[in-house]
This record gives sequence, structure tokens and C-alpha cells, in this order.
Amino acid sequence: MAFSISTHWIAGQSRSGEEMIEQILAIGFNTIELGYDTRIDLVSGITKMVEQKAVKVSSIHNFSGSCWWFRRCWRRFSGGANV
Repeated sequence: MAFSISTHWIAGQSRSGEEMIEQILAIGFNTIELGYDTRIDLVSGITKMVEQKAVKVSSIHNFSGSCWWFRRCWRRFSGGANV
């Protein structure tokens, strides 16, 4: 069984998406749940790490239509699945 970890605990203190993912990888996880509070400035780094296949996105916590970037980026994170 694969486990994923939420970005909620680390997103607020991360300076970049790459840094956040590297810290998550360092503790042994390679699958994440994007927390509702993931900042827009982290998205490009997260996207880069997903495209490099360093990490997978299993889910998005508390998705809301008001989180426009989630809708915009979900296809990339999920490999093409619709929201």
C-alpha cells in the first residue's frame, strides 16, 4: 500500500516548491496530497518536480473552485485526469 503525505504541515515555511518537495522526499515520501493552503508561488516548483517524476500528487485537500490554480494545474499533476 502506498501512503502520501499532506503538504499542509510544510507549505507555510517553504521558500520554494522544490525545497518543499525535497524535504518531503528526505523523510521517505514520494506521493503528496496538496493542501488547500499551498501558495501560488510554490506551484512552479511543485510542477517541475512532478514533471521530473520525483513526486506524485495523489489528491488535493478541500478543493474549491475559488482555488483557480488547482483547476488550472490539476491536469498536469494528475497526468490528464479531469477535475
